[in-house]
Amino acid sequence: MKTSSRNSQETGSLPILKNAPMRARATPRCSPDSRAACLCRGHGRHAGRSDGSVLLMSLGAVVVLSITIGALLSFVSTETVAVSRRSSRVDAAYGAESATRRMMAQVRALYFGTYSTNSYLTGSLAAPTDSQLGALTNSANSAASLAALGDYYSFANMSVAYTTGTSTNRYVQYAIPDTDEDLSAYAGLTAQRATIQCTADATNKNARFAISSKVRQTFNINYIPVFQYAIFHNMDMEVFNGPAMTVNGKVHVNGTLYYAPAATLAIQSSLTASGDIERGIKVWDSAKPTSFSSLTTSAQNTYRDSNYPAGTLNPATGVAYTDAERTTLAQTKWPIDPANWVSTDPTVTGYGEASFTVKKAGTTTQVDFRTSTSPLTYFDSESANWAGGALTRWNGGVKTKDQGIDAVSPPVPSDVVATSSDPFNPYHVMIEHPNLDAGGVPTDSTNLKAAKMAYNATMLVQRSGTNVVFRLRDTSGNWHRVNNLRNASNIVPTATTTVHDQREYLQNGGVKMTTTEFDVSAFYGAGSATAGATDGSGVWQTSSSTPITTDADGATFTPVPFDGSIYLYDDNYSSTRKPAIRVKNGATIYDKDSNTSGNNGIAILSENPIYVQGHFNADGSTTTGPEKTGASYENKPPALIAGDVINVLSTAWDSADDNPGGGAFSASTYGGRSGATTTEINAAIMGGVNQSAQSVVVSSFDGTTGGVNNFPRFLEAWSSTFKYSGSMVALWYGAQSTSKYRGAGTVNGVFSAPTRDWAFNTEYLNPNKLPRNTPIIRVYTTADWKNF
Repeated sequence: MKTSSRNSQETGSLPILKNAPMRARATPRCSPDSRAACLCRGHGRHAGRSDGSVLLMSLGAVVVLSITIGALLSFVSTETVAVSRRSSRVDAAYGAESATRRMMAQVRALYFGTYSTNSYLTGSLAAPTDSQLGALTNSANSAASLAALGDYYSFANMSVAYTTGTSTNRYVQYAIPDTDEDLSAYAGLTAQRATIQCTADATNKNARFAISSKVRQTFNINYIPVFQYAIFHNMDMEVFNGPAMTVNGKVHVNGTLYYAPAATLAIQSSLTASGDIERGIKVWDSAKPTSFSSLTTSAQNTYRDSNYPAGTLNPATGVAYTDAERTTLAQTKWPIDPANWVSTDPTVTGYGEASFTVKKAGTTTQVDFRTSTSPLTYFDSESANWAGGALTRWNGGVKTKDQGIDAVSPPVPSDVVATSSDPFNPYHVMIEHPNLDAGGVPTDSTNLKAAKMAYNATMLVQRSGTNVVFRLRDTSGNWHRVNNLRNASNIVPTATTTVHDQREYLQNGGVKMTTTEFDVSAFYGAGSATAGATDGSGVWQTSSSTPITTDADGATFTPVPFDGSIYLYDDNYSSTRKPAIRVKNGATIYDKDSNTSGNNGIAILSENPIYVQGHFNADGSTTTGPEKTGASYENKPPALIAGDVINVLSTAWDSADDNPGGGAFSASTYGGRSGATTTEINAAIMGGVNQSAQSVVVSSFDGTTGGVNNFPRFLEAWSSTFKYSGSMVALWYGAQSTSKYRGAGTVNGVFSAPTRDWAFNTEYLNPNKLPRNTPIIRVYTTADWKNF
């Protein structure tokens, strides 16, 4: 078969002969001018295939790239949405958390406004009601409370609710463990705790997605009664007991503890201090001038400016202090500034070398602060490795600032502390009298009323010259004069008595103490419900034995029944007259409800120094006591005595002992008294200590505070026992009794020490058996947080 030349030319190939043998193909030739056409027509078969593959690969790559970019764009778009949604959710959580924190602040204000600072009622504590809590979340209140967030968030499902207790008592007992870091300073105590949850949903109005987030915050209101401590000092504390002394409860010091026991001292529980623990006596730092005026002008200004910077406001006027006023404040602070006081050289011998032990936590072992080998060495905050060594030595039973202990603040509103008339002794306000107008209406601020324990009393007794004024509180908190209280003239006689207190007499210009007497037995009617101030159930009685319903001005009112709290004071102070309260015949305290021994007890309060004469809430037996258990236990109600300072007069004291030798003073005056006999007090005592002198006699402790062993002051020659059960709390410095310690054997000594049989009243660990007006340490702690 023959192929046409035309076809050959058109296909650009050589003729193919049927059945012809295979041979190599000739390379097609194209002229230079026709090369492009040749290529376009497929000339060069191999070359044509290669270029086509590139094209196909390019197209494939474009497709793949397009798919990848599309997927990536889709992923980015999806991830952007997810991120935006997560951001909206997180942002909404912030809004919800802000709402819960705002509610927490409102609850805190409501709680602290509802519950009076210093009162402690037997049984349930006062608390906001469910309806009060609910009012915090209604739409009007929420809008006002969250106004700053209103432009950004909308809120829903807001709630505040208790999680513990019942509708009548929101509190449960919480035994504070060592592991509770928020309450480490209170480990071993019991708190009355109310737990509350705040919940809120929030949505960010301006977010791309309207996603809500729910947050729940739980927090606790902890009320910790201060009388759970055997000893509590709101300032530096010294202890240098002569006779052996054992403390069977917790001890806390808001400052530094100085120890120098002359006989064995044993604390059978824990010891904490927000400052240091130093062996030795607290003395003035010899490197510091004793007088502020001894400092150079530059040093005075530096000290002044660091303590009272320019612009510091006078709280009484709201106007900034002048430079001269700031200098005066600095001059007043200088002698009591803790930074100017140190412990005596621990190498000094001749005093305070006895054993001082504290229980090792978790054991029954007492561990000493000193070694048992000779020469004796002592362990304190100045020792090497104190921070870790103390933890190991006592297993956490002894802690100071180096182990994380902070100061425990007394329960006084901060603005009251800041505006105190005595900026160096602000907590004395707790026992100061209420300020009333002529009609008996309080004129103190809300916070002052919260700070003063007198406002929790149901009877107020004021000496005004030779008159004694009795006032009863009504249900609105106003005070009414009454002149027909049954047995009034026996309860508080109009006449005063004079006590020759050598300690005050020696250091305050020969002034004797003018005492107003409060006869506890007469108040209770010597145990007869028909003879005392009340009918035995707390209803105040007239002299004709009918309930009091009108005051001295003839106005009708409803007095609050006696609940155990009585406030007495004499505000006539002068350089020649120092008032005081003397509590007598108090061996038997009655329950207000049944007029028999029970759990309601009594609280006797005064801004004046208090002298407790004879047994108080105790029978004086040397074989029984309220700190005991079993058959020897005395069923006594709780009691509190709170005053400027607390003095003890034994059962042997009589009228002749008020002014021995006709009142003429000599160095042996206390020895001229009858001689003290065994006396027992069963009550929490809350009072002041004095400031130490800048010059003390180290060998006799003369001029010091007297140490916690002399917190209750003595004026007699004791060769017998002072038996005590309760809790000793020092929250202020004595403002009316300011004298220093003078002991037996010192120049002008004023007493010889008793044998001290002291015990912490473990009944106080039961919140239902605490005295009226027990100060409450209020601690606010957060618990779990959850985002739904």
